[in-house]
Amino acid sequence: MIPTGSRPERRRFGGGRLVIAAIVAIVSIMTYYSQRAPNPVTGEVQHVDLSPEQEVALGLQERIQAAIAETFPHGAPEELVALGQRAGRFP
Repeated sequence: MIPTGSRPERRRFGGGRLVIAAIVAIVSIMTYYSQRAPNPVTGEVQHVDLSPEQEVALGLQERIQAAIAETFPHGAPEELVALGQRAGRFP
């Protein structure tokens, strides 16, 4: 039985949470700085986790989406969206 007016005892984890947070932070910083590559166009060093081929594919995808958004400012018709999804399945 808990006496009235007393607080239940709190568990203490010591510095365990702080140690885990520090480890996560250190691993994150190491990963960030190990993913450096010079940009061949600008010469800048970038922190990227994409291969040059993936960057090109991403740029092409964005270019297509920008063209569609410019052509259809209120959204693409459903038929066009369905056609694009079917075409995207076949290289």
